[in-house]
Amino acid sequence: MLKAIVTAGPTHEPLDEVRRLTNHSTGRLGIEFSNFLTRLDIEVTLLIGYCTTYKGAANAKQTIPFTTTESLAHAMESLSRSHYDAVFHAAAVSDYRFEKIYSENSEDPLPPAGTGKISTGSGKLIAELVPTKKILRSLRSLFPDAFLVGWKYEVEGNQETAIEKSILQIRACQTDLSVANGPAYGNGFSIVGSEGATTHANDHESLYKTLTERFLARAGWRDSASTHALHHIRHLNPQQTQPFPNHRTRLLHQEESRRPNRRLSFQNGTVLVETSQEAS
Repeated sequence: MLKAIVTAGPTHEPLDEVRRLTNHSTGRLGIEFSNFLTRLDIEVTLLIGYCTTYKGAANAKQTIPFTTTESLAHAMESLSRSHYDAVFHAAAVSDYRFEKIYSENSEDPLPPAGTGKISTGSGKLIAELVPTKKILRSLRSLFPDAFLVGWKYEVEGNQETAIEKSILQIRACQTDLSVANGPAYGNGFSIVGSEGATTHANDHESLYKTLTERFLARAGWRDSASTHALHHIRHLNPQQTQPFPNHRTRLLHQEESRRPNRRLSFQNGTVLVETSQEAS
């Protein structure tokens, strides 16, 4: 059985014990996608933010909560001791955390961030924000053989610049794909490959199907169960087949053609891998 990790929802960084810095992520996309994979008999471990607001059911085999960016990083490191075929990092990770906090009434910093409760009597506050760890950049070393997908949410710019930043993310983090979205990209999502090939998904369901097809097509090189799931997706929506970049198509053809009981066909630029009954 194929195994995947999906991250969902926001991290948060404490100012004190009652206040925190977070973002607007609801966790919906990651939870829905983990459910989509689960329906295909993929064993999913869902890492979900404590501040997630989406109320839909999460049906993953295992659900692990996280709070801060550091706690999510620790969870990833712990899971890396086991084998996973894919990691879909959809969580919205805080880019900054609190460091030292100063009050206008004192030259000395207040107690460490995340402790106690800062009194409003402290007056105006000045907080130092320092960058958090880039979890996506650590995933290739933690999961060297896994299919890795990151997300790139951009507010400023346009569709072209959003895609360019996804390409830069792939190169910096050694991921297989990046999903460009946000106000800069506009409606829908772009699934971006390392060579700059893009596939547009109009909605969440199209995104889930396209990402899963890409993952299963690669896993199909070595796992007949994934081939069955790939055909199941296309049966659900035969028109949802998506083109692969040409270089990936050639590699897949070369790899599959060497394997017994395999037959390749092509439909609208998409590789269809069929397994004979003798191989299943």
